[in-house]
Amino acid sequence: MVHLEILEKETAVDRRDVESFPFSIGRGAQAHLRLKSPGIWDHHAEIHLQSSHAFHLHAVGDAIVTLNDEPVDKVPLRNGDLIGLGSVKIRFGLRAAPSRPFLWRERLTWIGIGLLCLGQVALIYWLPG
Repeated sequence: MVHLEILEKETAVDRRDVESFPFSIGRGAQAHLRLKSPGIWDHHAEIHLQSSHAFHLHAVGDAIVTLNDEPVDKVPLRNGDLIGLGSVKIRFGLRAAPSRPFLWRERLTWIGIGLLCLGQVALIYWLPG
């Protein structure tokens, strides 16, 4: 559903998929995404899924949160937004929808085309000329 890319200076890019909401971010043990970087509070921010199918970022308490380098308290999120928490940047994105295999549908289609062709050939030979 949601894809987060954690961009830290000390470590490589970490990617997380989020499927349950509200999703908490912080340093504490209760946080869904635990970050040990400087400037991160025990319970820093949360991502909520609203009834309108929109995602919102909420700063918890007096924590400083930025969205695209602008300080925010409670704001809707869009695909590609850059969330700032302390010394960490997190890229918010929507995960691509999983593709379903269509192999059985393709096979049924080819079987149908084959039967149609056989039926036409049979009609040509069986009809009186």
